[in-house]
Amino acid sequence: MRGDTADDLRQALAIHDNLVQKFNVKVRTSNGTATFCTCAMNAAGAVEAELERQGDNPCGITVTPANPDELALAAAHRALRVAGPLEVALKDPSIGCVLRAYARKHPVRSTPSVDFKSRAANDRD
Repeated sequence: MRGDTADDLRQALAIHDNLVQKFNVKVRTSNGTATFCTCAMNAAGAVEAELERQGDNPCGITVTPANPDELALAAAHRALRVAGPLEVALKDPSIGCVLRAYARKHPVRSTPSVDFKSRAANDRD
């Protein structure tokens, strides 16, 4: 029903998702490299926030969008038991936001790769 609390929540999540984006920020200094996730309006805003935090210390900053991959999105779709296909769910503003957030927080662990050379040599270490 229009004006319902669920409608208000859906609209608030859609507005928040359109205004604020998450970025992975990697900062390289003489002391080492630090990586973290930050929220900003755009990549330039994430860089400006980090430059203010670093002050006069020389550093290198790399900013990339923090979007999960398709495998993590599919796993989130199954875990949250969303009805309908993944593509339709991602187009909905509120459900898409929830799926992306879940996929970022619960990444899919890949299966360990098989070393075929050791298996061919019967190394069972």
